[in-house]
Amino acid sequence: MTVFKVLIAPDPKLHEIAKPVEKVDKSIQKFVDELEKTMRSYNGAGIAATQVGVSKRIFLMDISSYEPDKTDLYVIINPEITYRSEETWIATEGCLSFPIIGRVPVERPDNITMTYLDYNGEKQKIHASTWLARGFLHELDHLNGVTMIDHVSKLKQNFYIRKLQKYKKLNSIT
Repeated sequence: MTVFKVLIAPDPKLHEIAKPVEKVDKSIQKFVDELEKTMRSYNGAGIAATQVGVSKRIFLMDISSYEPDKTDLYVIINPEITYRSEETWIATEGCLSFPIIGRVPVERPDNITMTYLDYNGEKQKIHASTWLARGFLHELDHLNGVTMIDHVSKLKQNFYIRKLQKYKKLNSIT
């Protein structure tokens, strides 16, 4: 099984909007399995297809490091948010595509409802709150071409981008 290379910001592919999955078949399931292997090899809590340069509306989420009682791997295909609470909270987020940035404060809704297709192509609906909602929204942002630093001021964005460019240059990352 393949372990994909995770794109490191700044990379224009991280700002592309992913295309819907037409049909969940064996090739999509194989890609999901490889995406999970990639996420785990990078010790991530979530990963979006766009982070490995694949324009498909797919992400995975495992928040057991934040909420140990939630040990499910969520396979999310073609997600759609149908409800966002007005109540929000600010917490810091990290991201595999921003390896040296650390954690960035982001304001997000406390509760969401989302519909999606699962690993078998079955339509699902989930109500999520706190860390699970935050994780879903973070990964959904990736599918919409939005990264966590897009939620901070231009000044901070420029600081993070310069820091990442230097990191990529020092580590010969293209």
